[in-house]
Amino acid sequence: MKPINFIYFIVFFVLCLFWNNPTFSQPTKYIVDKKNGKIVLAYKAFENYLGSEKTWEKYKETVLDPFPEMQYLHKRRLYWGAIDSLTFPQEVEQFKNADFKKYLNPEIDKYFINLYDSIIPVGNKLIKLDNYDTLNMCLFLPYNSCFVKSEKGKNTIFISLKIDKTMIPLIIAHEYGHCLHFQLNPEEEQSLRTELVSEGMAVFLSHKILDNSTIKNSIPFMPESTVEWCIKNENQIRDSIYNDLGMTGDAMFAKYISDGSFAKPPKGFPEKTAYYIGFRIIESCIEKNISLIDLCTLSAQEVIRISGYFK
Repeated sequence: MKPINFIYFIVFFVLCLFWNNPTFSQPTKYIVDKKNGKIVLAYKAFENYLGSEKTWEKYKETVLDPFPEMQYLHKRRLYWGAIDSLTFPQEVEQFKNADFKKYLNPEIDKYFINLYDSIIPVGNKLIKLDNYDTLNMCLFLPYNSCFVKSEKGKNTIFISLKIDKTMIPLIIAHEYGHCLHFQLNPEEEQSLRTELVSEGMAVFLSHKILDNSTIKNSIPFMPESTVEWCIKNENQIRDSIYNDLGMTGDAMFAKYISDGSFAKPPKGFPEKTAYYIGFRIIESCIEKNISLIDLCTLSAQEVIRISGYFK
């Protein structure tokens, strides 16, 4: 084969790969590029799967393989035991359009794009930086979860469309609060001390980003009645947490941070009390005229010391 013909053959072969391989061709129409990141509308790929022959291979080809975010999410759900590697392939083959119809509003993508465009700039004004880490947002089905994955220079907020829509603005603001904190915060060994400051900062920032009038509507998935309990019993919570500041591992999360089936709070306590106490720690620092950007650069131990909260 002549050299020039060989080059044409290679170019043609590569183009065919892009045209025919869903891993390359499919994602582009489900990605909304933003100034400093992207919004991955992965749920639209799942919607396409619902209109297919519904096999495990088709699910992987349509929903998982094209999106690194969905691959990460799937592995995370397996790790936490939220899905089972043996039974989940059978489950996806039994999915019915009617089971997901209520989540697939045609206007939902515009709703999320508008939230991204309105919440992120407000957060950036609160923490004035020269540059901001890349911020991606992945909107997905069929899993049920919301969290942020933080990497060096890049953060991805994951939100399931199964989440209560009224809660979504708070979730985005809260997770972006984490992103802003992560960008400036020194690396530390994880403990209840670091989680208090981390969650407290996210709650405080989301409280300011959304201009919430009270802490009672500023903690994700914590009913107002539970926050009221925390306010009335703050001294009791503070004493318990103070004795466990060095606590680490799953037991720490179960006792003070997790909710649902993972939570095992102290007797008589509600779930997630670390969120409330963390907020109070950050609030105490702000009352001492410490700026948010300065707080973000300090170790958890230093933030707690400055707050004077446990004295």
